[in-house]
Amino acid sequence: MAMANRALRFDEIGDDLVTPTSATVVNFDLFFGGEAPKNSIFSSEDDEMKENNSDNENFTPIMSEKTKTPNNNKMDTSITLNDSTISINRDLTFKCSLEDSSEDDDSDYANNLKRKRNIFRSPLQELDVNSFSSNNNSTNSSTFARSPIKKKLKKVSVINLDNQRKNQKVVHVFASNRGNNVENSFISLEDALNNVNPYDTIILHEGRYFLDKQLVVNVQGILIQGVSKDKVTIQTNINDSLFIITANYVTLSQLTIYHEYGGLGNSVCSPYLKRKEEKKFKTNSALVVVECSKTIDLFQTQIDNCDIGFSFEHGVKIQGHAHPTITNSTIHHCRKLGILFSHNASGLVKENKIYNNGYEGITLRGHAHPVIKRNKIFDGLSGGIYIRDNSHPHLHENEIYGNKLSAICVSDESRVLIKGNSIHHGKQNGIHIKDSSTGVIEENTIFCNELPNIYITDKCVVEVKNNEIYGSENTGIYVKGTADCRPKLLGNNIYNNKRNNILIQGNAKPIIKKNNIYLKNFNTSEQVKGISIKDFSIPHLEENNVYGHTLANIDVSGRAAPIVTNCSFSTSFTNGVLVRDYASPSFDNCKIFENQHPNVLTVDTSDPKFIKCLIYDGKQTGISVKGNSQPCIEKCEIYGNSFTGIKASCNSNPKIINNKIFNGGQSGIWVKDNAKGFISKNRVFGNRKNNIFMEIGCLANLEDNTFE
Repeated sequence: MAMANRALRFDEIGDDLVTPTSATVVNFDLFFGGEAPKNSIFSSEDDEMKENNSDNENFTPIMSEKTKTPNNNKMDTSITLNDSTISINRDLTFKCSLEDSSEDDDSDYANNLKRKRNIFRSPLQELDVNSFSSNNNSTNSSTFARSPIKKKLKKVSVINLDNQRKNQKVVHVFASNRGNNVENSFISLEDALNNVNPYDTIILHEGRYFLDKQLVVNVQGILIQGVSKDKVTIQTNINDSLFIITANYVTLSQLTIYHEYGGLGNSVCSPYLKRKEEKKFKTNSALVVVECSKTIDLFQTQIDNCDIGFSFEHGVKIQGHAHPTITNSTIHHCRKLGILFSHNASGLVKENKIYNNGYEGITLRGHAHPVIKRNKIFDGLSGGIYIRDNSHPHLHENEIYGNKLSAICVSDESRVLIKGNSIHHGKQNGIHIKDSSTGVIEENTIFCNELPNIYITDKCVVEVKNNEIYGSENTGIYVKGTADCRPKLLGNNIYNNKRNNILIQGNAKPIIKKNNIYLKNFNTSEQVKGISIKDFSIPHLEENNVYGHTLANIDVSGRAAPIVTNCSFSTSFTNGVLVRDYASPSFDNCKIFENQHPNVLTVDTSDPKFIKCLIYDGKQTGISVKGNSQPCIEKCEIYGNSFTGIKASCNSNPKIINNKIFNGGQSGIWVKDNAKGFISKNRVFGNRKNNIFMEIGCLANLEDNTFE
């Protein structure tokens, strides 16, 4: 029956048009050059579909105009693949004293387990880090810097292939001579291909078909379909690709395609071969190859409900300007990649199971830009999805888990949209962003990965917003890079990660805003920090709620100089704020309260500033100043702490100016152990003991303070 023209939609979980069927062809030349409008996916000539799409409020990929690759930028497919992660294997342990911090946290992340295969790097343009807009609703945002395409929604072309195939010939293929009495029957697929015309149908009947040479499918619009993928198996032993699809609108359906040497029927396929055996197989071959060597408006192959596995190279390879749809299939136990997109390829990969492959389940390179949606990608011997060479895919609602390397690795100036995915129980990172890549990581659930759930490094500018990030054996979000590493962490729930919920290192300058960062229902013997800021980093923190950690809610060390505004730090089992080494943070309009040990502890030669903060109801001291620390405490309200409001000891030299210090359980200000300081224009009242208690030998300068 002919199918009515419809625009393909993938924004709703319950969409009834999952992918094009064997009778439908859709143009999936997808790009995004900025944030997509919330109320549309595609522009279509069908008014009814326009109306339906306008009700959608989800963030969705944009259809855009195709990209042409200059001849001098073509990728070399013979280059071997790179790794998809940087591992981190050293312990990051830190034991914080309840009263001070004399131990140095010199542990660091180490990068190891990196496969040292070569990467082809195309001559890419420099990333414009200033183009990243924080306005989520702006259609002019340059979130994805320097996109090679126009910000234009491209129309979906829908072609009803049923009308083309309805009156065409149907050819039958039998694995034996059982079909001798059937009209248009053959005993080999090769013979059938040599006797079909455009838009004919080839039906493979039950049996195992052994192919000893490559098949080039160059007849437009044909359908090759098995009676059932459980009953039709195509098997080969050739050392090259099996199916090469060069004609447009070809459909493969209900087929099982295996390599003989892959161990047909085995549950486990080793990715390792002896070197002399490995040389038998052509580099970057695949069981199914879809290639389009020239730029055309639409080149779509459909692979639906197939079982592709046990290849000694890749399962499916898409290259050139092809736009295939791969749906409802299983791709597994390939020695290298499950699916490879390269050379500007795009398309749709939806509702497949991709697992137990030797390298990544899916790799994108050379400006590839597919949509990858609702797949399960798991138990790979490498990573889940590897995105490189300025590729820019949409990853939407996938479940990625149990892979030995990073679930998603983005490198080489690629630009991604990662939305609504479940990423968990990986052996390394959940998501790793590196090499000046950028994009949006939004509304994902990322949890229980053995290394940081999200690792952002180098000069990356990425927006991480509205995600649930928890349960890592290491760190929730780890940012380490140059001064051009400026990710935005916005509105996330980050909790119960075992070492740090957030770790910032290097010269990174992230923006961390409106996040909930906490520890709950956790073993108090575990040593977990809320936010750890190190080295020369200068993050901006605003309106975050950080609470309940077994170590400091925020720990600032090295020469870090974060700017912290309107944040809340509470109910830590140790300190609310810990400042050490040569750090010089600024805290403005923050609330620091109900921490088990000093609400604020400054040590070493640190030089923090606390302006207009509320520091109250601590179980010990409000602010404890030790070592050679020289904090500036100005216009704060410090009250209701169980011990002293401010305690200065050792050789510290605080500036305490224009504060209200009241209702403390002991003294308002206590100066001891040869400490110095400048104490001026403070109101000190209602404290249980002395408003100011200065021990003999201390040289603090008191001016214009009032006592009630």
